[in-house]
Amino acid sequence: MFGNYESVLLYLSKYDKDNKLYHQKYQYDPVKKHDNGNRTGLNEGSIAELFEKKKNEVFKVRGIFN
Repeated sequence: MFGNYESVLLYLSKYDKDNKLYHQKYQYDPVKKHDNGNRTGLNEGSIAELFEKKKNEVFKVRGIFN
């Protein structure tokens, strides 16, 4: 669960009908903050790389990105 980590990247979607943001259920990546202020995944992947992985796997299956 993401509550076990100090910092996480949460994945949100904007619902057009009410213009609100919703957390994509169970989707997060733990991240760490470096001395220079940048954040990466725990495996040193960039935030962009983490997003692309989710986009091409979980979110594609969910029909969020076609």
